[in-house]
Amino acid sequence: AYQLKDGTDATAFANTLKDNFATVQWMCGFPEKVLAVSVDSEYVIVAFGATDVIETFKTTTLATIDTATVIYDEALAI
Repeated sequence: AYQLKDGTDATAFANTLKDNFATVQWMCGFPEKVLAVSVDSEYVIVAFGATDVIETFKTTTLATIDTATVIYDEALAI
């Protein structure tokens, strides 16, 4: 989770993080899915891993935090 400085665009920040995944050398294969969630445009939560785990995390996050919105939820193709 990241707390953004005032004036930082949450979507642009999350997309930059996603772009950086392409440069990571994964030890035991790469994650199946990546998720980014904005909370009040002040926080960005990023999670990546197995599809079933990310789906559970997304469902729980959106049910728990009223102001949470999904920026992206997609397969991670590296």
